[in-house]
Amino acid sequence: EDNTTPEIGQINATNPCGEQPLLSGESCNLGSINLGNFVNDKEFQEDRFIEIIRTCVRFLDNVIDANNHPTDKTIEMNSLTRKIGLGLMGWADLLIRMDIAYDSDEAINLADRIGAILQDTADRYSSHLGKLKGDFPAFDKSTLNIENGGEWETMRNAWRLSIAPTGTISMISNCSSGIEPLFGIAYKKHNMSAALEGIELFYINDDLKKQLDENIIDEENEDINLDKYLDGGGDIRSLMSEEQNKIFVESPMISPKWHVKTQAVFQKYVDSGISKTINLPNEATKEDVEEAYTLAWELGCKGITVYRAGSREKEVLVSTNNKTTNKTTTSNVEKVLETNVPQPRNRPSTVPGVTEKIRTGHGNMYVTVNFDQQTDPFEVFTNLGKAGSSDSANLEAVSRLISLALRSGIEPKEIVNELRGISDLPVWDNGKLILSAPDAVAQVLAKHSSIDSIEKIGVDITQSDGNNKTSDQNNGNGINHNTENKNTIPEQPKVGMPCPECHGSNLIFEEGCLNCHECGYSKCG
Repeated sequence: EDNTTPEIGQINATNPCGEQPLLSGESCNLGSINLGNFVNDKEFQEDRFIEIIRTCVRFLDNVIDANNHPTDKTIEMNSLTRKIGLGLMGWADLLIRMDIAYDSDEAINLADRIGAILQDTADRYSSHLGKLKGDFPAFDKSTLNIENGGEWETMRNAWRLSIAPTGTISMISNCSSGIEPLFGIAYKKHNMSAALEGIELFYINDDLKKQLDENIIDEENEDINLDKYLDGGGDIRSLMSEEQNKIFVESPMISPKWHVKTQAVFQKYVDSGISKTINLPNEATKEDVEEAYTLAWELGCKGITVYRAGSREKEVLVSTNNKTTNKTTTSNVEKVLETNVPQPRNRPSTVPGVTEKIRTGHGNMYVTVNFDQQTDPFEVFTNLGKAGSSDSANLEAVSRLISLALRSGIEPKEIVNELRGISDLPVWDNGKLILSAPDAVAQVLAKHSSIDSIEKIGVDITQSDGNNKTSDQNNGNGINHNTENKNTIPEQPKVGMPCPECHGSNLIFEEGCLNCHECGYSKCG
């Protein structure tokens, strides 16, 4: 119903991140305004904001003509509708600098005010450009046209607004991403020169660091070096006031309701879509997910991305409180150990099997699972890329070891546990996130082993110290709590995943994308 040019085509789908539901042949033309730059003495600078909106609308409109489009179809469609997508970033920074909590009615009211200004100014200025430079060619039959029941006599751009992912440009601009809350206020960050010296650097939110540098002292009235304090295991929240802990809120600490309400209030004013992630805790249920989607629908969101913390990490996700599945896993391992050294079964000359084609970050892969007479998985073969390539050789080694394990009596779910969650170049395949080639093999093996979901696999998630020993200072989500720590503020759930580019641990799901807060790696969808 928001298609302003139904006469020239229908909208069949959004782009991978969800902020641009375009006609066939159209392309994204996006830009974002850093809201954190519009604060003076804790007041929002409305006049400057309006001025910048006008500049950005004109700039993005000029980009359409200056751009080298890849095909004749995109040239035709972009010229017909001249859609642009001006959006926002730095929302969390703005709130912090105005002493407003992200999860508060005050923040929602401010979002309502800013969204209204953004829409009104962008629409009016695009209409002004229509008078100066001409309407977009499809305007005559557009629903925007006053002669067709719309509100405008002139309009340069069929759409004006879209809040898109800003993972890379927000890092370059040193601001928070889109309309997301902060990923973290203090975390380890790596760079090449520091790594060569064996040094791990701490990133501390600039606004928080400025506030703490002015007030931070220890019990003996001595200044505290924040980097040394954090490196020694200190919790930065224990140094913050009660008010600061409310203002400097991190994404996992915010209830899904406030995530949805924030997106919904901006959606009222954005004619295209919004890319945002609704973060759920690790223990979230199907009912919690349903509630988030239902609330988003009720409040008028065009679409949402839901991410349950830890659901894409290598850490196994079964609760340590699930005694039944833990006992099952233990008994299965004991059965294998009781046989002394496992002896692989001989392979019959003929075995039945299935082959599946699955998309990976390195191209299409074919996974064959063969079965024994009891219809249990017996061996696995894989084919990826050209023979002789390192990817193909590594995967062949993996499939041979899987086959050896299966023929030696290892349960398929144990193999799936080891492979599932390994991350390299994540891609989507038929609605499923494929983190890597081994992860793809695990998903195919699980499918043909009657393993409905990874959550049903009984495995203890207590942390390993690298020697198969587990830590008893664990909260069930892979978070180690030192019982001797004197901090009064509980540590919040970790949301970072391993980055396939820099191998750091600050790859997070936000704005509908995977963004690394260390090296800037970004993967949409």
